[in-house]
Amino acid sequence: MLNAAPEQRTTEALIDWFAARGRVRYAAATLPRMLWRLGCTFAASDSIGGVWAGQQALAGSVAPATAEPAAPPTSLPDWLSDGRRRRIIELVRKGVDPRHKGPVTSEVVVQQLPTMAAEMQTVGATEADLLTLLPLVGVKVDPVSGVLRIVEAPDGGRRM
Repeated sequence: MLNAAPEQRTTEALIDWFAARGRVRYAAATLPRMLWRLGCTFAASDSIGGVWAGQQALAGSVAPATAEPAAPPTSLPDWLSDGRRRRIIELVRKGVDPRHKGPVTSEVVVQQLPTMAAEMQTVGATEADLLTLLPLVGVKVDPVSGVLRIVEAPDGGRRM
């Protein structure tokens, strides 16, 4: 988005772009929420209604395809206490969001653990940080749906 013309950064144009590139057609209400979560901003424009702008910092954090992935974390922060890890495992085992009866995602975990979310915010941790730590807790994230699942141990038993 940083180098695209304003006409290519409208909500409609981005919906078409994602449909062409990722074979996913986002709804007009869904795409703005996703872009806001990524840190993009929307600015009104007289000629075309409004355009999206990405953050320069976000563009710098998008690694090229040939870059090596960052090393996974090896320790857990204080905001991810033993009790919270047990609660996350419990939520994932149930597999259903208690409030909305949908699948358990990282967003659900943050909603269900508001004190953890507050501590995360205090130290500047994000939901993305939580996602990088979940494998250390024994939880994996489905790369397509974002649904959380318990990691199976190599011997067929469940990890805890």
